[in-house]
Amino acid sequence: MVGIAGGVPSAQADVRLGDVVISQPNSQNGGVVQYDFGKIGLGGCLTRTGFLNAPPTILLSALATFQSSRLTRQSDFSVHLSELISRQEGFSSEKAGLDVLFERDYHHIGEQTCDQCSRDRVVERSSRSRQEPFVHYGTIASGNVVMKDGVTRDSWSKELGGVLCFEMEAAGLMNSFPCLVIRGICDYADSHKNKKWQPYAAATAAACTKDFLSFIPSAKAVMAGINLAPGEDQNGQCLRDLRLTDPRDDKKRIEASKDILLQDCCTWIFQDPNFLGWSDNRDARLLWIKGDPGKGKTMMMIALIDELSKDLKHGSCVLSYFFCQSTNSRLNNAVAVLRGLIYLLVVKQTTLIRHLRKRYDTAGVQLFEGPNTLYALSAILSDMLNDSRLERVYLMVDALDECDSGLLQLLDVIAPRKPEPSSKVKWLVASRNRPDIEERLRPDSFLLKISLELNPSPISSAVNNFIDTKVSELANRKKYDNRLCKEVRSYLSKNAEDTFLWVALVCRELRDVPSWEAQSVLEEFPPGLEPLYDRMMSQIQQGKSERRVQLCKQVLTTVTLAFRPMHLKELAATADLSKIFSSDLRSINELVELSGSFLTVRGDTVYFIHQSAKDYFGTGKGSLKIFSSNQIVKHLEIACRSLKLMSGTLKRDICGLKMPSALLSKVKCINQDPLVHIRYACCYWVDHLHISYLQRDQVRRYSSDQVHKFLKEHFLHWLEALSLMGKMSEGVLMITTLQSMLTPDNHMELYALVCDARRFILSHRLVIEMAPLQVYNSALVFSPVKSIIRDIFSDQIPTWIKSLPMAEKIWSPSLQTLEGHSDLVNAVAFSPDSQFLASGSYDKTVRLWDLATGATVQTLEGHSGSVHAVAFSPDSQLLASGSYDEVRLWDPATGAIVQTLEDVSGPLGKVSFSPDSQLLVSTDRSSTTRLWDTTTGILRGAIEGHSAIFSPDGGQLASISDGKVMLRDSITGLLCRILECHSPWISALAFTPNSHFLACAGYSKIQLWDVTNGVLCRTLEGHSSWIETLFYSLDGKILMSASQDYTIRIWDPTTGVCRGSVDCQSRLVSAATVSPDGRILATPNIMSVGVWDALTGALCNNLAGHSEYITTVAFSPNGQFIGSASADKTVRLWDATTAASPGTGGGDSGLVVELEFSPDSQHLATVSVLDKAIRLWDAKNGALRATLKNHSDLVTTVTFSPDSRILASASRDKTVKLWEARTGACRSSLEGHSSSVNSIDFSPDGQLLASGSSDSRVKLWDPGTGALCATLEGHSRYIRSVVFSRDGRLLASVSDDNTVRLWDPVLKTCLGTLTGPSRMIYNVTFSGDGQFLACNSDNCAVRVWDTKNGACRGTFIQSKHTGAVAFSPDGQLLACAVYDNTVILRNIRTGGVVQVLPAVGRIHKLSFSSDGSHLKTNRGLLELWRASSSGDQPLSNTLCYLYVEEDWVTWKTKKVLRLPPDYRPRCLAVQENIIAFAHASGQVVILEFRPSIMTREYDTEC
Repeated sequence: MVGIAGGVPSAQADVRLGDVVISQPNSQNGGVVQYDFGKIGLGGCLTRTGFLNAPPTILLSALATFQSSRLTRQSDFSVHLSELISRQEGFSSEKAGLDVLFERDYHHIGEQTCDQCSRDRVVERSSRSRQEPFVHYGTIASGNVVMKDGVTRDSWSKELGGVLCFEMEAAGLMNSFPCLVIRGICDYADSHKNKKWQPYAAATAAACTKDFLSFIPSAKAVMAGINLAPGEDQNGQCLRDLRLTDPRDDKKRIEASKDILLQDCCTWIFQDPNFLGWSDNRDARLLWIKGDPGKGKTMMMIALIDELSKDLKHGSCVLSYFFCQSTNSRLNNAVAVLRGLIYLLVVKQTTLIRHLRKRYDTAGVQLFEGPNTLYALSAILSDMLNDSRLERVYLMVDALDECDSGLLQLLDVIAPRKPEPSSKVKWLVASRNRPDIEERLRPDSFLLKISLELNPSPISSAVNNFIDTKVSELANRKKYDNRLCKEVRSYLSKNAEDTFLWVALVCRELRDVPSWEAQSVLEEFPPGLEPLYDRMMSQIQQGKSERRVQLCKQVLTTVTLAFRPMHLKELAATADLSKIFSSDLRSINELVELSGSFLTVRGDTVYFIHQSAKDYFGTGKGSLKIFSSNQIVKHLEIACRSLKLMSGTLKRDICGLKMPSALLSKVKCINQDPLVHIRYACCYWVDHLHISYLQRDQVRRYSSDQVHKFLKEHFLHWLEALSLMGKMSEGVLMITTLQSMLTPDNHMELYALVCDARRFILSHRLVIEMAPLQVYNSALVFSPVKSIIRDIFSDQIPTWIKSLPMAEKIWSPSLQTLEGHSDLVNAVAFSPDSQFLASGSYDKTVRLWDLATGATVQTLEGHSGSVHAVAFSPDSQLLASGSYDEVRLWDPATGAIVQTLEDVSGPLGKVSFSPDSQLLVSTDRSSTTRLWDTTTGILRGAIEGHSAIFSPDGGQLASISDGKVMLRDSITGLLCRILECHSPWISALAFTPNSHFLACAGYSKIQLWDVTNGVLCRTLEGHSSWIETLFYSLDGKILMSASQDYTIRIWDPTTGVCRGSVDCQSRLVSAATVSPDGRILATPNIMSVGVWDALTGALCNNLAGHSEYITTVAFSPNGQFIGSASADKTVRLWDATTAASPGTGGGDSGLVVELEFSPDSQHLATVSVLDKAIRLWDAKNGALRATLKNHSDLVTTVTFSPDSRILASASRDKTVKLWEARTGACRSSLEGHSSSVNSIDFSPDGQLLASGSSDSRVKLWDPGTGALCATLEGHSRYIRSVVFSRDGRLLASVSDDNTVRLWDPVLKTCLGTLTGPSRMIYNVTFSGDGQFLACNSDNCAVRVWDTKNGACRGTFIQSKHTGAVAFSPDGQLLACAVYDNTVILRNIRTGGVVQVLPAVGRIHKLSFSSDGSHLKTNRGLLELWRASSSGDQPLSNTLCYLYVEEDWVTWKTKKVLRLPPDYRPRCLAVQENIIAFAHASGQVVILEFRPSIMTREYDTEC
């Protein structure tokens, strides 16, 4: 429990303001004592009775370790405190003033401050040696009386055995909620008490608590009884998840696999001027060592690591390193490099783990997986390197050229475009001579370079030393004499060409040669690596059978063309060796060994011995020696063999997950053995096929037939396998690549199948990625009726679904739903190359999405408030995001913060870059426009006005000020021209693409100006309100204007003629956008996107899908995509081309707000808001029977008669209508109310219908004849609800006058009035016998009344509002569906909680089954446990039968069907084995299930 308290300074405890006190038990109490609790005895003396509980053991154990960490100065308390104060300036101690302690008997004089108090009565105290607040441990006094007297304070403290502080909260909780109490000292509990120190005291308590929490073991470890050191289990698990490899082990492995490292081989570099300049010059942050293959770069890096390790000061300097290796998939990518560097940094400096834990505690192991990992790790590394505790950090990366994935992004981390001067980080990297690396690592004052080719003398000397050592080894091993040693040494020296690798390979060969033959064999080794490789290849071909030679070639060709190192089983399968070697790893390994010294096997994975060996076969002379035909043909063979392999292996549930709900994130052990030999084939068959497609047409036709057959038989199996391997994003790219290879002319059927497959995987990627087996359930069930994939695999659709939903016939324009934000998304922007989309949200983050796969590339965190604007720079090098108080510039490649631009007043309306990306304009809502230099972050100027834009040529900046347009030179900021627009307010500006003209708009008019001479060319009129947005087409021939009159007008700017208009009927017309070619308009329209023909103004489509209102829309620069952001926390990506085709978007059929099943489950009625309609559906097959539109205003509610024959509807049009449930024919219209009818209910026998209206009256009707039976009056305000008791003898009406009236429906008289609380009563329900009535109100209270005498039997306060209440059949229990997604069962007699059903979702309809064993809800059936004999104890819940839990359909707690975004319900109803739900778009989905089959398939798993 964290808060503030009044301190008790004493000789024993020097408690001061801002210090922290932590409760600690002693022999007398549990750490907290209640000082005002007890009995008053003789003389008025207080005798304290009872005691308070001590904190749990786990907290006390953590406290002991926390105290120890404070003593050894390993605490992060001060770090957390400084971070908090930096974010909240008002919490600093400077704001609090002086720490003054007065004598205990000196009373306060004056008002709020102590200005009038005598300084002579101040207690003198010595100053402290350090500024950090002290932490005290001991007794805390708690009570209900405020302590404001120094004498009493000290007296009670002495009486209680010495306390450290007084507070007023802990005593009320310690016995019911045992905890540790942590208090920041804000005063001295005397009469001088004031609030100045409260913020700082709260901050110190919070910072101390954050530090303390890191020492508490996880709940899992505690439950298991594992005695972990506090904090070790979280940190340890974090490190285990981070560790891909330990670079220290890699270093040992390399040292063991290479020849013995000679100190003399590398000592020369320590005297190299560039090395010394890098080592000694603080500004030199990067040293690059480059050289050709075999020059000993890795040996040199090892020597440098050893040397630098000797010089590091313990604690203040840290060295981390990584060895890249192209032939090892765990060492050949940028993510692996960063994981290795971070791992070693944390191992060597454990306090750095807090930077890692910030993200890990939220994301878990997924932080290190997926497409955004590189950027997240870059940000974590940046945080670590900026840690104030580090004085110097050395980061070393060997073999940069062998980083096959993410090299450019890694180079951005190593050598940022805008390096920080005097950085404490020093990078040392090594690589081959490669142009792409050379381009990024150009020498300057920050970057130094050592070229091994330009240092022939020291390299030659080092190689000769190496030769001496190797010859000595051979002499000892093979018994060389002096003459032979001299001959060998001489030959090696003459032919080595300063290449260590050549020497090592030759000496390796000589180890197997007798000494008498050594000289003759030696002379066969040619100089240079490539000739040496030629000889090694010749040896493979000699002395072996033709079959062995062919097998060796198969191995070498496959490994050469492979896109990554292969497992032995993968190699055997892909090289077509399975028939010979089966799965015998030993035999496969022997074959690899026969392939000469080119290959090596580590951990059952095959690697080239050196990158130069792979180059030899891939692009060198070795290619002709192993490839019988060109490599393209071999690629085709691998592709076709991969298809065959997968076809023979893939099947449904290949790894035995069994349950369709099996989530990869939850399943700990998955048997992936069936996938081992086909993993490579699954991931790379398209890549090989793509290369082979450069061949002749007949080759294409042959492979196309195989591809077609594979997709038709195994497409879903393949997606399941990709999900199990974590490769779904790669699968999206593979299908996209496959589609690009085909044309409808030559491969019509296959092309159509692949296009459909791409839409299938894009639409369902997230659910398949999460739960692989949902590819057969959710993905198939919710694909369009005419989907080719759904049709081909229709036999895979679960048989327990009796009737499939009436899904769309074809794929909608909605390509993907991007999920990840946790709050409203209100800004989107496409990158200039249309590859990425950025989104800003109220969750204070910016997300970057890959448009090709829909995956999150990175999440940018750091804003302190909602993000209101995002924009890419035209050169794609920067991403700007604006929040309430700042603009941040990010590097979109790494996710690193480049600049933070402050001095912003209020939330930003817009940010935009100049065409050259050198300047940024930000506009806040205080009508101030600021101009920033993106390179330096310096504010170039502030301009009054609410809008400013750059001209397309970047030469001018136009801003609005007092009805004028100010034209400035964008470079100098000098005012060039003022355009007098003769309008009191200008609301919008737009330049023509050629920058010659400017359009400015205000109220109803647009003015076109020639900016070269300041002449007004034309005025366009036609709007009837303010014009909010202007935009030109790319060719400048069309000008569009969006106005508050809800229209968009299309103008010919040359003639001033209005060519058309669009009637949007949307208040968000200002968020309209136009396609780059000016042909399509997109407008947000509540929960849909309107797509219009910009030339004609005709509506092409209404793109429905969002479940909350849309905040903004944007076109991609290439015009292919429309992005829309919404309050539903998602971003949707739409196909702009399809969206522009009429009739493909679905549209709004009406926002459904209510679903109602008939009692016999044959009919379903839905109520739509937007079109004021009621729709009748066949509940069994989902067919729409009738659309009822007779009401002239919104329908408020509907209900069926008990016999299911009549549907009654109430409306704001003051009427109640009765309909034939089977046909939808209107039977009668009941008129008589003078205001909106809000509630209706049939009597249990169906003979009466009650209606409640805003006219404060209740009317009773005969549903058979439509005649009015009675009007019940008495309420003074509108009626909210009317309800019959189950026996029909009572009718209750709920009114906004805060009363419930009970009526006799037969006698038509009022039996009584129940007066509710002062807050609104929403609805009521009767107990089965009518004896009790329960009502819920908006103050989170539920009241139970006795209907006979009107007495209140109990009031139950819930944590949140209650959506529905229900009585058990015996009237003993009351169920309350609370809006915190729980259902609480209470004993009506005692009020005690009998059972709690957590996490059941939002429920607004609730009733008990007839036997009281279940609860019927609008989400399904909940099974209840019987109350225990021990009393009213809360019990856990079990979901039973069909239930909709969040976005899953469950069967007896087992998740069986995931609901995709387009089908997640805004409202839903479940009755028996039928689920009906309505999406925000108005789409109604009805699913009927077969319980018998579900029982057979899943009950054995329960």
